Amino acid sequence: MKEITPDNPLNNIYEEFSKFPAMYRDLVCRECNWSYPTFYRKKNELFSAESKSKNQLSQAERDAVIKVSLTIVDHIVKFTLKSSQHVDQNVFEEN
Repeated sequence: MKEITPDNPLNNIYEEFSKFPAMYRDLVCRECNWSYPTFYRKKNELFSAESKSKNQLSQAERDAVIKVSLTIVDHIVKFTLKSSQHVDQNVFEEN
């Protein structure tokens, strides 16, 4: 993780967020043992109740993509909280 500079939280958080699409893809591919083409093919498929496509996500694949999502969300929260140590804590209070 890149060092946080207290003077520019906008840049710090933006730079960290810009990594997430590739990070998400890489983690899903690793968890599901997919290639990038398989990831994008499965991502772009449209499923419906009537569809009997053999390429629908299995329950294990569904579980993996949710697990990876939660991992990334956890990372976002931790990074944002770390960045907020340099911010006036009053910004977190509701009006």
